[in-house]
Amino acid sequence: MMRARTIVVLAALVVAVASMGTTCASGGKAQGPNVLLISIDTLRADALGAYGRTPSFTPNIDALAAEGVVFANARSNAPWTLPSHASLFTGLVPTRHRAIDDRVPINSDAPMLTEELKAAGYRTAAFVTHYYVGKDYGFGRGFDEFQLTEDAPADQITDQAAAWLRDKAKGGPFFLFVHYFDPHTPYTPPKSIRDKHLREGTQLQGDTADVLAIVHKKDPKNYDRNLAGLRALYDGEVEYVDQAVGRLLGRLDEKQRENTIVVLVSDHGEEFMEHGLMEHGFTLYDEQLRVPMIMRWPGVVPKGKAVGAAVSLVDVMPTILELAGRPVPSEISGGSVVPLMREKDMEGAKDLIGRDILAETTRQGPDRAALVRGKKKYIYTPTFLLSGIEFTRELFDLSVDPGEKTNILADNTEVGDDMLRGIVIAGDYQKRRQISLVFGGTEEKTKYFGTLTTNGSFISAYKDNVIYDTDDARQLVSREFGLQKDERKLGFLAFGQDGPNGVHFMTEPETAGVRLDLLVNDERRKDAITFGDEEYRSEAMPLDLPEDLLGVRRDPAAGQFAVWCRDVLVNKHVVTRAEVGDVVEMSPEMVAKLKSLGYVDEGSSIGKAKAAPAAPKSGEAPIPEEVNYRCMPLGVTLPD
Repeated sequence: MMRARTIVVLAALVVAVASMGTTCASGGKAQGPNVLLISIDTLRADALGAYGRTPSFTPNIDALAAEGVVFANARSNAPWTLPSHASLFTGLVPTRHRAIDDRVPINSDAPMLTEELKAAGYRTAAFVTHYYVGKDYGFGRGFDEFQLTEDAPADQITDQAAAWLRDKAKGGPFFLFVHYFDPHTPYTPPKSIRDKHLREGTQLQGDTADVLAIVHKKDPKNYDRNLAGLRALYDGEVEYVDQAVGRLLGRLDEKQRENTIVVLVSDHGEEFMEHGLMEHGFTLYDEQLRVPMIMRWPGVVPKGKAVGAAVSLVDVMPTILELAGRPVPSEISGGSVVPLMREKDMEGAKDLIGRDILAETTRQGPDRAALVRGKKKYIYTPTFLLSGIEFTRELFDLSVDPGEKTNILADNTEVGDDMLRGIVIAGDYQKRRQISLVFGGTEEKTKYFGTLTTNGSFISAYKDNVIYDTDDARQLVSREFGLQKDERKLGFLAFGQDGPNGVHFMTEPETAGVRLDLLVNDERRKDAITFGDEEYRSEAMPLDLPEDLLGVRRDPAAGQFAVWCRDVLVNKHVVTRAEVGDVVEMSPEMVAKLKSLGYVDEGSSIGKAKAAPAAPKSGEAPIPEEVNYRCMPLGVTLPD
């Protein structure tokens, strides 16, 4: 997808740009359309009347849609805030801008929409409401004014942006970015709106504790009522932010309105148990990925047009640049969708129709990706668990199954394999060996202890089953075992798991030797381990991983461990986080804030500078330098 694009403009724009000009080489005043980019966090497309919601609670956004173009089949490139916004501003899929982990900022070499417009003489300002869209991650690049107000309600952000429009947006083209945090959790619309939406007598705070009570079915008697109540509160938040958007658009004076490109998008959607989970960030189903994309420019962008072709957030940056008469960077993932908005330009639009649309995430699990190609959607993930739900590779036919309920991969393996190859090409993935170590579940207070050491580096590690809950302060916590991670050592201590759990990990190099020290109830049970498909007997513990780790997932019995190995796909650009430059360090206060909003930061040091190999203890043999582990193959021939 990284290819140069011919710049095709609307016929009206050719005349407009020719008459207005752009930044002059002699230093003359810049001319061109203003740009107002509005991002509404956590807004599902189907929450808007313009996308079919009945009854509609969004008259202002619906009116904007009626005055411009609605992209009916738009998707985010990631199901959470940081990578999706980075794709919006760079035109790159997450693996390429690299901000796919909340410790990794946008690649400093990535093109940035703001910098492109700033170079053309635009005045630039941003008013944002979340740390993930802040300067620490690179979003401040190119802005004259950048104001982050954590969790500010929509009215406050609107007031800030409106004041800038009044005081600083005169005398030349401007680029204004406004990020609304509503309707993200907690779902807390103003009381007048809350009372309108929430069923009388329903007691919900709309926060993460209420959300996880639904996931874990803590109140079966009121489950349906509480789930409906949370969706009602969410709809109330949507109505509230719609009112704010209406106020913001109303602050454009008549001249500004006629000469302003307005683009309204969301960074991702929100789950309401369609696939067994709530909120966002962890899955790649369409309740997470389908987002609104609406564009208006009176007299230039067609009025009342709906575009059905698949588009995504990476297309916004090149589209804005083309509409503004600016060159589009050649090496980006997206492309200008201007030809799709034209009434008659099939030649210009032909390479936009049927494109592969890529989305990616790494949150609390393995690297995983989804690819939409026409009416087919393929989700790649190594098999893993989240809140007890098993996730694995899936293929859906969206033409007959828009809710993604029926996995047809078993009967369409060739289609799935071809789309998997598409993921590799679109996202620059590579095959790696991943080792899994799982201990058996038991209701008894069995104590599992393990340390894993390597003479290489651990570059990825995640739990087999992450189970979220909330503490007494209603903040997000993981309720299963703790996992300690650094470059050379992994460690865990678990008591009485309800089901199997464990850790999946990779090393760099992937042939690095790994030593295990595993205990059950404080005893080194060298007879309690299965490697691959065979039971293993060792004369000693600790022991080194043997070469033969072939095998599919095995859930060991209580008091037992199972170890196996498989080939997986990983993002080659962030396979070692140390390669991406400066690592974003969060303050304790920010970690606490993210937990209160339903995010978890485990403080992993993986990806920082490598520690020196630990010297063997007296009398202890060194860990083997290289082991050619035999693993279950991926089963698909990948492109070079």
